[in-house]
Amino acid sequence: MPFSWRTPVGLALVAGLYFAVQAGGRDLSHIDEHRYAEVAREMAEPDGNWVVPQLDGERYDSKPPGFFWAAAIAQRSGLDLPTASRLPSVVAAAATLVALYGIARRLYGGAAANASVVVLATTALFSSLARRVDLDMMLTAFTTGSLYAGLRAAREERHHTAWLALAGLLSGLGVLVKGPVAWMVPGVTILAWLASSRRLSAVTLRESAIVLVPALAPISLWLLAAALRAGPEYVKSIALGHGVGHPLGAVDKLRPFWFYAVSLPQGLLPWTLLLPAAFLALRREGLAPGRSDPEADRFAVAWLLAPLLVLSVLPAKRHLYLLPIYPAAALLVGRLAAMLRERDRSADPSLEPGFVRAARLGVSAVAGAAVVAGGAFALAGLAFAVARALPRSVFDGAPSASAALSLVSASGGLALAALAFALGTLVLAGGWRALGAATPAGQARGLALATLASALLASCVVHPLETGIDGQRDFLEAVRARVGDAPLADYGGLDFATNWTLRRRRVPRLRDERQATLFLEENAPRGGALVVEADELAERGMPRGAQVLLVWPRPFGTALVLLGADRAS
Repeated sequence: MPFSWRTPVGLALVAGLYFAVQAGGRDLSHIDEHRYAEVAREMAEPDGNWVVPQLDGERYDSKPPGFFWAAAIAQRSGLDLPTASRLPSVVAAAATLVALYGIARRLYGGAAANASVVVLATTALFSSLARRVDLDMMLTAFTTGSLYAGLRAAREERHHTAWLALAGLLSGLGVLVKGPVAWMVPGVTILAWLASSRRLSAVTLRESAIVLVPALAPISLWLLAAALRAGPEYVKSIALGHGVGHPLGAVDKLRPFWFYAVSLPQGLLPWTLLLPAAFLALRREGLAPGRSDPEADRFAVAWLLAPLLVLSVLPAKRHLYLLPIYPAAALLVGRLAAMLRERDRSADPSLEPGFVRAARLGVSAVAGAAVVAGGAFALAGLAFAVARALPRSVFDGAPSASAALSLVSASGGLALAALAFALGTLVLAGGWRALGAATPAGQARGLALATLASALLASCVVHPLETGIDGQRDFLEAVRARVGDAPLADYGGLDFATNWTLRRRRVPRLRDERQATLFLEENAPRGGALVVEADELAERGMPRGAQVLLVWPRPFGTALVLLGADRAS
């Protein structure tokens, strides 16, 4: 298939729009989102520190500055904080799809490339992180881009040196986002691939230097600037504490060796159900007669398994850490889709091989789940429209139903219900088509429709409902109306949401009852107040001389509370 720049550019634009629609209009809802957005907000201030990230006025030595630079630049361009903080993830997700398309096209052809892109874009964890303030998506864009450049360098003579240098540079930029894992993923993948192909001895010292110099340059230059700005202790903390201590378990994320055996299948849904068929298909000849390429298969398997093994050995584990190998899983499923397409076009009357039977089973499972889930959401949208027309007294004996109606009404009402009905119907239609299609091409179209609509359903319907359950923004808007510009502190549970929602430069975070009491005593004349989750208040205790000014109940969670000084005391 002849190459055209219109394809990757068009893919980048469509993917960016697709993920931007999912990310748009969302509140920050996760503790990491609040923290990372706050670091970027402080950096974007007129007197912000662009060399040494700050959090709550203190040095933030848990992460390098790469992601925060991108989010702070987006804020400086005029975007609001939530949008600016999510923009790096949206752009990185689109860039990852473009890099994966390039890899898949060179290894397996255009059909596999198209399928791989759809699979990755609709994978549960990838589509979720593409609309969140999170460092892992930006890291994944750099590691996938580095592997694309490394593949070009290994398989092409033209511009060999330039591709090697680009592979090193992209991995080095990834280190500025999340540390040495950006070197590890492409490094162990390429080494495992070359070793399995018995080409490791062909790597020269010159080629190694061409990769290593640009890989080390970005982090070295930043550490030098940070040492001049903050001193060697900060550099030691970020390099040894985060770069070495974090992956070795100096954090509260210790998990057993087999942790990823459970989290990986969950994050890859719904395409986990097709992975067994994809691995069975590796035992078959290539995509068509005369196009077998064992080295391509070795690359895909090395990308999935080599980093997975290293990450499993390291004590610190989170399901997010596996995101850089998700494109490899999508590549294998894309290869399977291309093989099924080629086999369908073939006149070979041989018996149905095992991987085809496994693929049929996987397609049926994914399509069946889409039919059930899509039908449930479509019915729920209709049910809300009907229930909204009934008198509220009908639900007096059903508090859960009444709370659910209130939640949907607060989250978007009829518009949200209509969206649930429309997207649910698309998911249902796609699943039904995949179940009834007679050819792999028809099944692929049905699954693509169902999974793309499912991702939009999760972001445009499910997340607004989650935000309604969370209720932080509505509570803080009520606090703004109650306390105005009076001093305010977070006594626990709201993280950094108070800063950006109330547009305050810094809201102090108090750790115990003594600090809370002192804050109220000092700021009582100016109407000082505290915000706190009810659970945190019960655990830490009521500050001395405090009274409850406002209780904000949440239908499916602990209440939020506003405390002020008891004037009577």
